[in-house]
Amino acid sequence: MPDVDDAPEPLEIRTGDGRELGALLREPRGRRIVGTAVFAHPMFANKAVFARPRGDGVAKMFFDAGWRTLAFDFRGHGDSTTGGKKASAEEQPWGYDDLVRVDLPTVANAARTRWPRSRLVVVGHSLGGHVALASQGAGLIAADALVLAGANVWMRHLEPSRRRWLLKLGAIMTMAATARRQHRFPARALRQGSDDEATPYMQDLARFAERSRWVSRDGTRDYEAGVASINAPTFSMTSTGDDFYCRPESCALMLAALRNCTHHCLTADDRGGPAPDHAGLVTNASARNGWRRALGWLESGR
Repeated sequence: MPDVDDAPEPLEIRTGDGRELGALLREPRGRRIVGTAVFAHPMFANKAVFARPRGDGVAKMFFDAGWRTLAFDFRGHGDSTTGGKKASAEEQPWGYDDLVRVDLPTVANAARTRWPRSRLVVVGHSLGGHVALASQGAGLIAADALVLAGANVWMRHLEPSRRRWLLKLGAIMTMAATARRQHRFPARALRQGSDDEATPYMQDLARFAERSRWVSRDGTRDYEAGVASINAPTFSMTSTGDDFYCRPESCALMLAALRNCTHHCLTADDRGGPAPDHAGLVTNASARNGWRRALGWLESGR
């Protein structure tokens, strides 16, 4: 059990458009705090992924290393609400741009305002990782460093294998069609994850894939082009066990324009067993060596 002073503190972070984002703050007491780490979760999930395995999650690794941790839920996920009430993906739909332009900037800027002298790092898995890249590249957040795990947007020029690309395109178009029919993507019912996704969001991902362009819905922001403007040091972790969602070579292509990026690919677990799959990059103990590498990279002052 954690010391009572180290127990997570539930927070509610309000966005400018009236959403309340659920968050958990955990702050080391009586010891030096090396910085603030904001955790952005993947799709079909919420902030709880950073607490898995129970009692030994990635957020705890950062906390034990002296980081103040702030894990939050994107709108429509976890403990986030609208007007104080939990709203479904059908009742209060959202799109990809809402996460890039509003949710992550609201949380990151709140952290910067509350702890202005603290080093700010955004840690993002999958969706949370490429949302962090899009926000940073658009100048909407100003993190001092980014730590990404399995962050990759599905676009044709980022997938060397034609066969895998056709599988990815078919998968995302099917998911978008399901979302249109069901007025949400029913991730819980389909056992794809803990949180459903809104139809506009799924349509945005399908649009990125179909047009091979990672741009805002209104066309005013080219998120892929913005990556080249990122000066913040970036650590990117992938896994050879992630053979579909974020293959290491696809991630490397997406991040090729970054000026200061360290890549780390997991090829085995801590005991020499199989490398973790996509979800396992965060939830499985088999990825702990990779996260220790990320913490060492941060400690080096990158």
